[in-house]
Amino acid sequence: MKEWFDKEAIPKNEYPKVRATSLDDAPIPCFAQIKYDGELTYLVNLGDLCYTVNKWGRVRTEYKITNIASKLIPEKVIFVGELYLQGGNLYDFLRSRSQEEKLRLAVFDVVYATKPYEERLAIVQKTFPRMGSLHVAEGKFIKDRASLREFYHSVIQRGFEGIVVREPFALYNQPAYKIKKLQTADVVVMGLSKDSKVFKLENGKIGSLLIGAYKDGKLIPIGRVGSGFSEQQRRALYEALMEFKIGEDDRYIYVKPSLVIEVSFQELVKSDEYPLGFTLRHPVFLRIRFDKTASPKECNIKEQFHRLLPK
Repeated sequence: MKEWFDKEAIPKNEYPKVRATSLDDAPIPCFAQIKYDGELTYLVNLGDLCYTVNKWGRVRTEYKITNIASKLIPEKVIFVGELYLQGGNLYDFLRSRSQEEKLRLAVFDVVYATKPYEERLAIVQKTFPRMGSLHVAEGKFIKDRASLREFYHSVIQRGFEGIVVREPFALYNQPAYKIKKLQTADVVVMGLSKDSKVFKLENGKIGSLLIGAYKDGKLIPIGRVGSGFSEQQRRALYEALMEFKIGEDDRYIYVKPSLVIEVSFQELVKSDEYPLGFTLRHPVFLRIRFDKTASPKECNIKEQFHRLLPK
C-alpha cells in the first residue's frame, strides 16, 4: 500500500465547496445521498497507474480499492467520492494500516464541467456497483420536501451524520448542500443582545441571547441564539432576565449567569468574535433546563464540544 504527497496529482478542477443548509431550505427537486464520514477523494486512472488523491495531495495506490478501480474506470476520467472506514474511523486505519477489508470509497460525481449533475450521476451509476468496497454513494431522487425529510431521518436512524443534496441541473463547479445531524448543548445565558431587530423594535422582548460555557472554571461566551423562541417566551425571558441585570455596554445587557438553556446547532465554525475562536452554527433555542445549574460541572466546554472543535 503506497502513499506519498504530490500536489500535482490533484485534479485542476477541484471539487466545489459543500454549503450547510437545512431541511426547510434545501433545493427541491434534488438528488439526496448519504453523507459518509471520511475524506473527500479523487479517483484517477492513468492507465499504468490507478490512484486516489485527497485535496492535500496525499496519493494512495495499491489498495484493494484502486486495484478494483483500474478494471472499472476509463483512462483519464476522474471520479469524486468519499473515502471512509465502514463502522470505524478512517484516520485510525490510516495510522495503523489495519482492517483494510473495511475501507470503502463511495463515489458520487465525475469531473465533467459542462454536464448537469443528473447526467454525471448517471455515468457514476453505470460505472460502479451499488455495493462493495468501491460503490456508488447511496441516495435517491427527491421530488418534494416530505420525501426529503423521510430520507434524512432514515439516514440518521442508521447512524450516519447527515445527507448531501445536489440540484439536478447543477454544473460541476456549483456547490452541493449538506444537512447534518443536529447537535445539542446546555449553555449559560450571559446577556441580552442590544443590536437585534426584535429588541430594538419591540419593547419588552428579547431578540437574541449571549450564551456561554465554562472552560477551566471560567465562563466564556461562545455565541448568540435568536431563533426557536415563541413570542410568549421572548416576553417572559426579557422580564425574568432584566431582574438579574449586572451591567451593560454598547452591545449587550449582561445578566447574572444563573439560567441554563438547551440549544441545538449544526456544527462548530471558526469565528474571531469569540475568545475560543469558534461559535455555534445556526443555534436554535429548545428549552430552559430547570434541572441544571449554571456551573462548570454541568455546562462545560470540554465535555460538550471537544469532539466537534474545528481542526
